[in-house]
Amino acid sequence: MYIGLQVGRGIAALLVLFHHSSLGSEVFYGDKAFNGFWEFGAIGVDFFFVLSGFIIYWVHSNDSKGLSSASLYIKKRLIRIYPPFILISLVLLVAYNAFPHLSASNREIGIISSLFLIPSPTLNPALSVSWTLMHEMLFYMIFIALYFNRLLLHSFLIVWSILIIVLNLIWVDDGLMLNFVLNPHNLQFLFGIVAAIIVKQHKHKQLYLFVGLFMLFSYITSHQYGINASFSQLVLKVYLGFCFMFIVVGLCSIEKHINYPKSFVFIGAASYSIYLIHDPAISILNRVAQKIYIQIPLAPEVFFIFTASLSLLVGIFYYLVWEKPSLHFLKKNILYGKTPLNKEL
Repeated sequence: MYIGLQVGRGIAALLVLFHHSSLGSEVFYGDKAFNGFWEFGAIGVDFFFVLSGFIIYWVHSNDSKGLSSASLYIKKRLIRIYPPFILISLVLLVAYNAFPHLSASNREIGIISSLFLIPSPTLNPALSVSWTLMHEMLFYMIFIALYFNRLLLHSFLIVWSILIIVLNLIWVDDGLMLNFVLNPHNLQFLFGIVAAIIVKQHKHKQLYLFVGLFMLFSYITSHQYGINASFSQLVLKVYLGFCFMFIVVGLCSIEKHINYPKSFVFIGAASYSIYLIHDPAISILNRVAQKIYIQIPLAPEVFFIFTASLSLLVGIFYYLVWEKPSLHFLKKNILYGKTPLNKEL
């Protein structure tokens, strides 16, 4: 795994954390911290999708065909996704059922969605960020076709891309088909696959990074001025797909020339835990901070820094106490001895 991509994953997790901290400041303190600057941080999710497509293709594209390889692939994916996710989701599911008014958004929580990452047209998962994991699972299932017919997988991905683009241009629907199966976010997995193909062919040049960073800077600037609001989700997700595809390829190209700070590498390692737990942590911390705000009405930026910093620490703690030990245990007892695990889970 490229260290630069690990660092990028950590930065993406921080951006999503800042995004939710910014939204929370308006809800709990009546004003946006830093004038809402960090709301663009939602693009961290777009980076995750592109990176996921890259990693899956980079790690598994040369796997041998057959049922045994497919079975091992599925085990790796489930081990990577579920142990960190399921504990938080279970706690929230119990909490929301015990205290129905705990959710400020009055969401209707579904047990199936909360435990098995299966989308529902009417019910929501207890862990709000689970919607992204549902897209991950969809992509993982589609990728299984690689283990039986590589051409079938590539053909399906091309057809899937065309359907997403065409139907999002001509069809208006609130159901699962357009909002999930044909959601423009799914295109970003395919941008990640293209990035992996470029890197595998040793065509990665530093120019890709400059192009990607320029696109990213342009997006952030246009977001601050509200220009992005005039574009459809399809256009924005395609734009960010290209943007992060270039950045991923570019980061791979400069890998040998950069010594990344260990702290950023560590945050990258803990990024999944940070991503999973930060939103409920921010919600709890804001409820505590709001009581302080009533007594001492400090600037929203103070509480933004307070909630963002502590939720980051909570995510790191969760990584050290649960994610890292549980993954080590499962890899050792389920995967080791069956195949060398020198590849990223």
